[in-house]
Amino acid sequence: MKQSLEALFSTYGRVLSVVAHANLGMRGQTFVSFKNKNIAAKAMQEVNGFPLYGKAMRITFAKSKSDSVVHHLAGAGTDEADAALEAHKSARLAQKPITRRRNILREREMQRKRKAA
Repeated sequence: MKQSLEALFSTYGRVLSVVAHANLGMRGQTFVSFKNKNIAAKAMQEVNGFPLYGKAMRITFAKSKSDSVVHHLAGAGTDEADAALEAHKSARLAQKPITRRRNILREREMQRKRKAA
């Protein structure tokens, strides 16, 4: 799957990374990172709806920058890039529990449990 996506998207420009999760909650979701936003927009526009393994792809931009994009923008291979990547990862991990607390579906489930109790 990763190789197929990398081959498909590399026709538009340099692909920084392809991340595909195998766990049940993320099954079918893949994240493709490009060198710049214009290349990503062109690829998204042209590949959206393309049938891959019998299903049409639905493509959107990510809500935040990926680790590979942060590392690339900071000058991959330098100490500054490594420091920027570590700072990005720690900020992302700190934000994760806050985002989960604000999840509307989780909040509704908690309200149902409170009413039942």
